[in-house]
Amino acid sequence: MGEEAEELKFELLERLEDAYRLPVSAQVLFFAIAEILLFSVLYYFREQIQVLEATIIFLLGTALIYPITIKVRNFYTELLAAFIYGSFMAGFTYYLIYTLVEKPDIKNPSLWMLLVFVLVFGTELFHHIHEKARTLRTRPIILADIILTAIFCFSIFMLLWTWEVSTIWSIIIAIFSGMIYAYAILPEKPY
Repeated sequence: MGEEAEELKFELLERLEDAYRLPVSAQVLFFAIAEILLFSVLYYFREQIQVLEATIIFLLGTALIYPITIKVRNFYTELLAAFIYGSFMAGFTYYLIYTLVEKPDIKNPSLWMLLVFVLVFGTELFHHIHEKARTLRTRPIILADIILTAIFCFSIFMLLWTWEVSTIWSIIIAIFSGMIYAYAILPEKPY
């Protein structure tokens, strides 16, 4: 009964927000205008940005704009949000792998900074898109948090290593920042 009561409370709070939202047509209009502006800015800078980087920036912008403008919560909008999020993460992963294959330099600090960025930003964006992931403490979510924290710690360690920080301090800072990251992404009770 406890899980059902929490689910009912979550659904009721979602329904209370409905009265303060714009109509669906206005939400779609704002999303379309934002996408057109994003595409126009990227088109304006087409000579300075490569196609792959422009695609990643467009996917990032779309992944940011969608959950802010579209507030309708049903199966199809959540599916579209998950698809946009997955497209951004897959594109960014492809970009990181492409960068590693093209220039295999693990001493490049910008590579590790990008990885740290996508771990922090990607997790928070996922929590923003899929709100129940912020509150459910299931075994797969806890396991995913542990794996992401291990990758985050390794990325911080490698970033500090490329900056030539001593190994002991790199390990201490990586563990400490990993604990902060794990606490930040751990699901919590919403009430």
